[in-house]
Amino acid sequence: MAREAVVPKSKVAQAKAQTQSANERMPVSMEGVTHSYAQGIIRVNVPMLPNGSSCELYVYSAAGALVYRGTAVVGTNEISITHCADGVYLVKAVVGENTSAWKIVKR
Repeated sequence: MAREAVVPKSKVAQAKAQTQSANERMPVSMEGVTHSYAQGIIRVNVPMLPNGSSCELYVYSAAGALVYRGTAVVGTNEISITHCADGVYLVKAVVGENTSAWKIVKR
């Protein structure tokens, strides 16, 4: 009877297995915001979404107040913050368990 040894994956192998490209993990990018400054329109590009997942977008003021919440579609999504005062805002995109955030300054 042959014996079979089960060797657990090393930590390096486990880390490599868990590592995915940034685009696979979070296929969302900011565009139309030069040097993180916005005039009131923020463009969020969603080139693809994994099957069955959605992309939720949030914009928070520096004080933590939620000023925008919406669901993004594949393609370019525009968020208007023209009604908001000039200042620092946090744009957060959530796809499944992955989150990306960008700081922008509205002037």
